[in-house]
Amino acid sequence: MEIRRSQEGPELVPQPPPQELPSPTGQYAYYGAQQLQPALHQNYHSPPPHYGYYHDKGRAEGGVSQTVDVPKKSRKKWWIIGAVVLVVVGAAVGGGVGGTLGSRKKAENVSGVPTVSVTAGTPTVSSVSASPTATASSKSVCHGTVCKRLITAVAPKGDAGFVSGIGPSNGLFYKTGKVRSWGEEWSSLGGIFIFPPVTVSWGKGRIDVFGVGTDGAMWERHFDNGQWSSDWKSLGGVFTSGPAAVSWGVQRLDVFGVGTDGAVWRKAFGRKSGPQWDDSWESLGGVVTSPPAAASWGSQRLDVVALGLDSAIWHMSSQNGWTSLGGKFKSPPSIATWGPNRLDVFGVGMDDNIYHKSWSGSWSAWEIVSGPAESEAAIVVSDVNQLDWFAIGFDDGLWHRNLTGNQWGPLTRLGGICNSAPAVISTESRMITAFCVGTDNSIHSQTFQGGQWSGWFSMGGKFALSV
Repeated sequence: MEIRRSQEGPELVPQPPPQELPSPTGQYAYYGAQQLQPALHQNYHSPPPHYGYYHDKGRAEGGVSQTVDVPKKSRKKWWIIGAVVLVVVGAAVGGGVGGTLGSRKKAENVSGVPTVSVTAGTPTVSSVSASPTATASSKSVCHGTVCKRLITAVAPKGDAGFVSGIGPSNGLFYKTGKVRSWGEEWSSLGGIFIFPPVTVSWGKGRIDVFGVGTDGAMWERHFDNGQWSSDWKSLGGVFTSGPAAVSWGVQRLDVFGVGTDGAVWRKAFGRKSGPQWDDSWESLGGVVTSPPAAASWGSQRLDVVALGLDSAIWHMSSQNGWTSLGGKFKSPPSIATWGPNRLDVFGVGMDDNIYHKSWSGSWSAWEIVSGPAESEAAIVVSDVNQLDWFAIGFDDGLWHRNLTGNQWGPLTRLGGICNSAPAVISTESRMITAFCVGTDNSIHSQTFQGGQWSGWFSMGGKFALSV
């Protein structure tokens, strides 16, 4: 992947703000005090809970799917995990946009009937030297395109990690444990989702998971005080993209999605007195063509980016309306922050290169930071003034580069053949773990510790390549 710098963005031309992307009035464009409730899918609630496990027993490569009996309640001893997370990188590639978020009644909890069995994934667990590929000649489904995010991960406490993806019947399956010492079983959180969910943590013992159900509404489930909430809760709304979520403090969350009118909509937790969700969604305006990505560098500060109708990356904050960052991009943008008054934005240009722009009181020019990529970038803050980005290269393998202050490190090939955009976490001990779905449809991981990468390790399971 050839590296070169440019003072211009990808096919950069002056981009006047389109009329379809107005700046909000005041701090936010707020449309009424409507209360929203989900429109339930005919014949079943959305998402209904499914409780179960993926078993990695047998550890055989090329195993067959199996059906296992599942108790109604999980037998798993939960990790008490959680930590303040100030950076969450964008959501999955969504569908088209059109229509309006309308007036609806108050959101409500909806419970389904748990199933009694679940189809297990292929129990593939290989050595740490294995690559995420079935055979040396396998090709990634990302080849010739920009692969979307399918999995999500968070490191909420110490060296504990949480990684999840969409399994059978579009339900959410996850695995927890200490990095490089994961549990053997994939557990189910159930649900039926039309876009891959995202995760975020605002404090110790807390994980929040957000996903869009078959009714188009935003749904939430959380882990707190050593256990999961009893069921998925609808936050209402109707969305045409996967969510983005961010926390800037304890008991404070903001979740975003693209409404059927093409605007970005937001709902906050903890904005009012006490730990509760806003009654209604508020519009941040604009007309966007990608899922949003969000970050926060401190209290009361929110930054959101998305692609506009002109394929440029557009940015808004809790202090300012929408402004164009220019360029032309074919992937949803990613955004991160490693400290106050600092933002880093990434996107895949029309020439397939990854471009970067930073804010430190003013915006820098676009620069090329890697050669051709076939996935959106995943970003993690790994140390003081340092971030690491990961993406799938044209060789279908995973590539990595770090940025310390304004100084780029070398571009490193981590190999493998990935069928999804990567997800990445960084723990308190500064271990970095990257994940992707391999050509066997299992999740594979690789960890950086002690100055070197571990090589690939299969975490097993069987995950969807499209949602």
